[in-house]
Amino acid sequence: MMKRFWSICFCCAAFSLTMAQNAKDNNGKKHGKWVVRGKDKPNLGYADDAVVEKGTYSHGRKIGTWLKFHKDGKTVKLKGNYENNRPSGNYTRYYVNGNIKESGTFIEEKQQGTLTKYYKNGQISYQANYGDQGQETGTVRHYFENGAVQAEYALKEGKLNGIYKQFNEDGTVKFSYRMSEGKISETLKVTSSKNTEAFSSNDSNEKPPTVKNPITKGVTFFPEGYNKVYNENDEIWLDGNFKEGQLYDGKVYIYSNNGLLKQIKIFKEGKFHSIGQN
Repeated sequence: MMKRFWSICFCCAAFSLTMAQNAKDNNGKKHGKWVVRGKDKPNLGYADDAVVEKGTYSHGRKIGTWLKFHKDGKTVKLKGNYENNRPSGNYTRYYVNGNIKESGTFIEEKQQGTLTKYYKNGQISYQANYGDQGQETGTVRHYFENGAVQAEYALKEGKLNGIYKQFNEDGTVKFSYRMSEGKISETLKVTSSKNTEAFSSNDSNEKPPTVKNPITKGVTFFPEGYNKVYNENDEIWLDGNFKEGQLYDGKVYIYSNNGLLKQIKIFKEGKFHSIGQN
C-alpha cells in the first residue's frame, strides 16, 4: 500500500512539473519556465522539436537567465539576463563550434563596461570599454586572427583623438595619424603594402565604396577613422580608414555567389591601388 502511495505521489509531481512548463497566468500571459521549439516559430528554419530558446517568464515578461540556441537546438547561441523583458547584466554569444563570439554587459538597454569580440579560433578580434551613454570610450583595439594588434586608437566623447595606428600582421606600423575631434590633423606614417599584384587600367579609375547604413556588429562607425564593415551575409566587406564615410585607405573584400572570397581590392588615399592576395 505504501509503495502504491509513493508511486501515485511521484506521478502527480511529474504531472505538476510538466504542467508548470509553458504555462500561462489567468490573463493568458506566459508565466513560469518556457521552452520554445521550432514548431512554435516555423519561420526561423529550426526542426520542429529543436529548442530555439528557453527561460522564465513573469506574467508575459522575460526575467532571469535565458538561453538561445543554434539551428541544431543543442548548441547555445546566446546566454543572457533579462529584467522586465529587457536585456540587463552580463551576456555571452557563441559560435556553432561552442567558442565564445562576444561577451559584454547591458545596463538600462545600453552597452556598458568591457565588450570583447572573438574570432572562431578563440582569438580576440576587438576589445573596448563602453561608458554610461553606451558609446566606446578610451582605448579601442582591433586584432588579427593571429593575436597581433590590427588597429589601436583612443576616443573622447565619441570622437577619435590622439594617435591612431594601424599595423601589419608582423607588428610593423602600416598607418599612423594624429586625430583631433574625429578628423585627421596630421599624417605621421604611411608604409607601402606588400604582396600586391598588377592591375588593369580599368581598375585604376575605380573609386572606393561609400557607406550610408554600415553594418558594424554594434561597433561605432566613424565617418572619419578606422572601421570594419560587414555585408548582409555577416562577411567582412570593408576594412580600413574612412573619410566622410568613404573608404580611404583599406581593403574591399569581394565574394563569389557561393560565399567564397575571390578577390581583395586595396585602395590608397581614395584611389584604387592594387589587388591583394587572399
